[in-house]
Amino acid sequence: MITKRDIVKYYIAMFDRIPEEKAVNDWYDNSIKNNWDEKQLVSALFNAAVEVVNSNEELKKIYPQYVNYNNNDASSARKVIESIYKALFDKDYKEDPNGINFWVNQIINKKMNISDAIVNIEHFTEEVYNNKINLDTLNYSKTDIEHLKYAVETFESRVEYANIVYPVLNNINFDKIKLLQEDINSIHSSKDFYNAYELLITNIYNNQTNEVMENIEKNLENISDSSIISINNEENLGFIDLPGHYEHSIEESMYLL
Repeated sequence: MITKRDIVKYYIAMFDRIPEEKAVNDWYDNSIKNNWDEKQLVSALFNAAVEVVNSNEELKKIYPQYVNYNNNDASSARKVIESIYKALFDKDYKEDPNGINFWVNQIINKKMNISDAIVNIEHFTEEVYNNKINLDTLNYSKTDIEHLKYAVETFESRVEYANIVYPVLNNINFDKIKLLQEDINSIHSSKDFYNAYELLITNIYNNQTNEVMENIEKNLENISDSSIISINNEENLGFIDLPGHYEHSIEESMYLL
């Protein structure tokens, strides 16, 4: 069964950003309603991305990998897989052509579609993170193994952070997408959570409101309660004197990028 964390995870993998609350809730509701598995969820996310990106010039600049995607074109598939590799493994085509080409060939040769490849790549990161794969059997150098472990741990930290943060994000305008990308890319481990969270709220919101402050307090408590990071809520909240809802909606559609 799909969880909200799954949706957050694939937003980071596919769109390199934290999703907003409405997007998570809408995708979750549709996943439950239609009894989607992960591959069906990712397929829906991918198709929505292609449709929305190709209808908006600003999004074309942010997500060029989804522009005029063609499942039969190796270059098109490579752009998408490379973006996934960058998000999950911090590697581009120059750094891992063999790994990226493997998935591209699977797609071009009709052994799997693009959404299947994305899910399989993400599952690999989970297996590495949970020590279910003996990396010594992969014929990687010691440096490559250390890089892989660090990249996977970074990705998992970003998912945990985004899972805590997304409930306070609503009605995010197009011009805020890069801020969400910059914020998630500032996370490398749990020690980065608080500073990134404070900066994100500072950049996204202009006015302080009780509603947003309550959400911040709740989420900071969740961070502390989950033992992800130890902070003093009362002391640290003194540094946040901003929040307030951004008034312009990114899209009427539920399919938000």
